[in-house]
Amino acid sequence: MHGGGKRMLKIGLIGAGWHSLTDHAPALSLCRESEQFRGRVELTGVCDMELAKAQAAAERLGFRRAFASIDALLPNIDAVISIVPLAAMVAAVGKIAQSRRPVLIEKPLGRRLDDARRIRDMLEGRPHMVSLNRRFDPGVVLGRRWMLNDASSPPRAIHGIMSRRHRVEPDFVWSTGIHLTDL
Repeated sequence: MHGGGKRMLKIGLIGAGWHSLTDHAPALSLCRESEQFRGRVELTGVCDMELAKAQAAAERLGFRRAFASIDALLPNIDAVISIVPLAAMVAAVGKIAQSRRPVLIEKPLGRRLDDARRIRDMLEGRPHMVSLNRRFDPGVVLGRRWMLNDASSPPRAIHGIMSRRHRVEPDFVWSTGIHLTDL
């Protein structure tokens, strides 16, 4: 027990890659240190198939332990954020779903539509969130308001551009560029 008799929430992070360590892990650290959650959230473990990466991330970002497998991490946590490559998503979500731990995962949900359907089926009835935060962007909120409330001038077309510097990875269009489709 911690924080006035309230139970400590033990959180795990699966994946010690760039996106996980640039976005999700720092956000978890900020959450843990926030006035609202201080003493109520523990960053219990970070897991990666490359244990050295998990160890470096745990040390740098304040996680208690590093784990080399999802199976080793899951019994030690209450909830998990899973940021894994698309090729590993179905297997990772399968293990998480079996453990019945609440999970936040990123989209897209796998490499193909059948991967997405398998993940949907595995998570049905289990607490989960698929990260899709673009809908809360202030520009998107204004645009939605305009489209819903201005019947005199409805949009006829929407044109989107996503510009990123030095992004040359071969899966950029469907792994990151999908954010435009989300919008």
